[in-house]
Amino acid sequence: MAFELYEGRNQRPQDVEPRVSIWKFGMIAFNRAAMEHWVKDADAAQLFYDAEGGRVAVKPCAKGTPHAYALQHTKAGGTINAKSFLTYHNQTRKSSEHFVAEWNDELKAVVFAVGKAPAAGKAPTARSKEKG
Repeated sequence: MAFELYEGRNQRPQDVEPRVSIWKFGMIAFNRAAMEHWVKDADAAQLFYDAEGGRVAVKPCAKGTPHAYALQHTKAGGTINAKSFLTYHNQTRKSSEHFVAEWNDELKAVVFAVGKAPAAGKAPTARSKEKG
């Protein structure tokens, strides 16, 4: 068996399938393929949530569009600081998650399923439990 020298610490395989991630600290991230396919010319995006279907839609738009979040372009793709959006819809993550996304022509948006949010309300605390 022959050994192959690894030639670079920062080299990553090229992403072929467009994907979206929700990072644990509240960012929505697009890989390079998603950026090139769907949002390469946008510098902002509007965020939509479908509570019944457990889906998020990201609609690329121009900077200054009402209710739009800034879209940061990076070498690896792009990011949106969506912490308030994710928190409001109870879609924050304890660890980063990746989702297969698709383009929705009707909405003109990238759509991906995140699952339905847990029921609203706080879990009972030790003080609120009845003593038996």
